[in-house]
Amino acid sequence: RQERGQAEEARAGAEAAKAEAQAAHAETQEALATVEQQALQLLRMEHLKSRLFANLSHEFRTPLTLILDPLERATRGELGDLDDYARHSLDVARLNALRLLRLVNQLLDLSKLEAGGMELCAREEDLVAFLQRAVDLFGSEAERLGVRLLFQSETDRLPVYFDPEKLEKIVFNLLGNALKAMPQGGKVLISVRSTTTHAEPGGLDRKPGPAYAEVVIDDTGVGISSDKLPHIFDRFYQTKTSPTSQGTGIGLSIVKELVDLHRGEVRAESRLGFGSTFTVRLQLGKDHLAPHECVEDGPDNEPFSAPTLLPEETLLATRSLPDSPRPSSAPPPAVPATATPDGASRPLVLIVDDHTNLRELVRRHFAPHYRLLEANDGEDALRLARERRPDLVVSDILMPVMDGLELCRRIREDENLASTPVILLTARGGDETRIAGFDTGADAYLTKPFIGEELLARAANLIRRRRTMRDRFSQEIVLEPLDRPVQSADVAFMESIYAIVEAHLNDPDFTVARLAEEAAISQAQLKRKLRAIADQTPVELVRTYRLKRAEKLLRGRAGTVSEIAYDVGFNSVSYFAKVFRELTGKLPSEVMAEAEEVAAAPDLSS
Repeated sequence: RQERGQAEEARAGAEAAKAEAQAAHAETQEALATVEQQALQLLRMEHLKSRLFANLSHEFRTPLTLILDPLERATRGELGDLDDYARHSLDVARLNALRLLRLVNQLLDLSKLEAGGMELCAREEDLVAFLQRAVDLFGSEAERLGVRLLFQSETDRLPVYFDPEKLEKIVFNLLGNALKAMPQGGKVLISVRSTTTHAEPGGLDRKPGPAYAEVVIDDTGVGISSDKLPHIFDRFYQTKTSPTSQGTGIGLSIVKELVDLHRGEVRAESRLGFGSTFTVRLQLGKDHLAPHECVEDGPDNEPFSAPTLLPEETLLATRSLPDSPRPSSAPPPAVPATATPDGASRPLVLIVDDHTNLRELVRRHFAPHYRLLEANDGEDALRLARERRPDLVVSDILMPVMDGLELCRRIREDENLASTPVILLTARGGDETRIAGFDTGADAYLTKPFIGEELLARAANLIRRRRTMRDRFSQEIVLEPLDRPVQSADVAFMESIYAIVEAHLNDPDFTVARLAEEAAISQAQLKRKLRAIADQTPVELVRTYRLKRAEKLLRGRAGTVSEIAYDVGFNSVSYFAKVFRELTGKLPSEVMAEAEEVAAAPDLSS
């Protein structure tokens, strides 16, 4: 009986333990489900936050564009003469607009870094040349501040794998910080060298390690106290080393995270009252980087040539203006001139934006030099483009009905519009949006707030390039199409047209209708496309091609004038001679005589 009681007690204990285990398992499963649900919710919130930052960027950048552009024009004197007080007031307004723009850019960078959405696009470049250009860009501003800005390198060239855009932000942040609180007569030295040692985390001890490129920015400024130094790379931490220092505590934290993205190191040394030294180390070679983080140099990966934010703007956004009014010393930049006369011959530009004020701003820049069309969404713009065939399209990206990316894609798919240059304007300044724009076939991409002179310069260059192509096809028909490299869809189209004309060269009954039929497009489309590319009608193009072929045959003494006229599709020798002279300035018989003289001349080369 006692044993039976013990067994029952043991059984009851086991059942109780089993029940406890099951309860614990259920609790664990419930906790895991809760954790998974919370993780999913956090992920959704992260996506929502990233989308919110992107949308806020657009909402901030558009009004900033409308604020900065008239301020820039007014300070250059384009809106009339200003007294010192008015100029100073405009400088203050411009300063604060630039400060707001810089803050927007930094918050966007921060959100991308937090979300892991910022990717490295590193390629091998000369770090010495890169830093020298950066120093040169800051030189005039440093001189104006009375600060000596020096550059020093132990080698003429130092190849390093880095992302130019991100290293630009690192260098500009550090140089801007060094200059912003620098007293007059101070000095900033930026130096670069290669080294095989690196710092221990959290200390100054050195030990042998991988080969690094070391960039040092040393200044004689106010310095940072020892109790604040360990926290300067923390987000939103501000040192307040001087009464005039302003900022959000974001810049240095972005520097740290961008250096980390390169698998590099950054550290700071400082003594209050004696200046600061910031050191950035980037590992040499590319073994420390993932394959997808390295890109080859090429047309789509142009090396650093100009900063995203001009040094003057970087400095203006981090320091205060002087108390007394000062006149602007910079002369107004010249507006890019177009080589076309006033009137109907001026290029036609289509401006597309759903924001009325921004459309008006772009219109003011283009109005003195171009004829203009306007649309408030991509669908309306596409209709206007098909009707009016503009020389250039300038479009925003974020629009209702049809956005700028889809508009660009539709333009490139339309054979009558495919050669039309497209400039995209956007408030979203990230790499992803810019790459998406170029993927759809955009020719240029400007981030708001844009500089009006840059927009006009880009426009003039694109229109000039398109007209050069027109001139090439309208004036220089080459008779060996296969020997010419295909450079674009327009060139490929013209090659196919030349091949068709060549196949029917001696057929006097060959018509525009047959040319269109063999090119698989309508006569109206053929006419519009040839006018856009070669600035010729189909009849003019076929006739010019035949006459160029005839000139080559005449110089090659391939037959009599009559025989060659018939060989190239003319059934009237007199008409052939008339149009040949109009094109070349000579009669066919004169060209034939020149060829005979060349052939009869003695060969003096031997």
